[in-house]
Amino acid sequence: VHYGSPLITRQNTVIVPVKTSAAGGFRVEARIGANGNLLWTQDSSYLLPPHNWVPSFNPVLTADRRVLLPASGGRVLERASADAASGALRTLVFYGDAAYAADPASHDGTVFINTPLASDRAGNVFFGFTVTGSNPAGLVGGIARLGADGSARWVAAADVAGDAAMVKTATNCAPALSNDERTLYVVVNDLPAAGSRAVGRLLALDADTLAARASAALVDPLQGTAAWVNDNASSSPTVGPDGDVYIGVLEAMPPSHNFRGWLLHFDAALARTKTPGGFGWDNTASIVPREIVPQYAGTSGYLLALKYNSYGGIGTGDGQHRVAIVDPNAVQVDRFS
Repeated sequence: VHYGSPLITRQNTVIVPVKTSAAGGFRVEARIGANGNLLWTQDSSYLLPPHNWVPSFNPVLTADRRVLLPASGGRVLERASADAASGALRTLVFYGDAAYAADPASHDGTVFINTPLASDRAGNVFFGFTVTGSNPAGLVGGIARLGADGSARWVAAADVAGDAAMVKTATNCAPALSNDERTLYVVVNDLPAAGSRAVGRLLALDADTLAARASAALVDPLQGTAAWVNDNASSSPTVGPDGDVYIGVLEAMPPSHNFRGWLLHFDAALARTKTPGGFGWDNTASIVPREIVPQYAGTSGYLLALKYNSYGGIGTGDGQHRVAIVDPNAVQVDRFS
């Protein structure tokens, strides 16, 4: 299971996503950071998409103090104030209120938000969704944008990927924004046949229009073939201070890399593949200022923090799990391959 991340407001309200039963059922609790007392709670109608490991339920906090959380049928529930005991509620439907109201059951049963929600500084919210069957709104899997101005739009994953096989966003994979917030990075993947592994692409989209800017295949750097973009992972794009983009994948032919996968590394335009890292499975890189690692003497402007698992009993794994600080541009021989 993957759990949603807590959010903390400037006034120290801690917003916690809560799973209420083994099969599903979700709510958000807001607690006073100083003492843990409950400030407010909000139930959600959110339904899990098809899954193996249970996906995460991730609300988002916007810069103007709204809280948004996933709901059923691809809808989003918005609370106007994160820090007040009461707040106005409204439901946002990226494909239109009327379309949902015409047949709620059909949309609830076929349209599922399958990524965390992400927000920019202006309060625009982005997320991915998967669609499992026909529905009155004619939706297929893709990426949605809810504008702070009340606008809403969506694009089909296959259309912006330029690949008909890319029918959905990768489950649990949070959208990421460039430093200037003009580009949205998302990962899409296919629905493979039984016995096959999902493959995918990293997309760069215009953050206002969701128009495609670039698309890069996610490739195992050792095998030179399509990497495994597994829906059990929560790997999400990380954007470095220099605009470079990192994304974790599994290797193409496990256990050729000890089921550790790779951290793939691209320039901002996805036009150039740069130095890959030796661990990416179920991992999202964090940015480390080089100044806080005084022993570092290299030339990179920042470092990365990663988990670094070595699964015992698989290939050359020794069972020792680590946290690593790595130089994103330096190279060394990987002891596993």
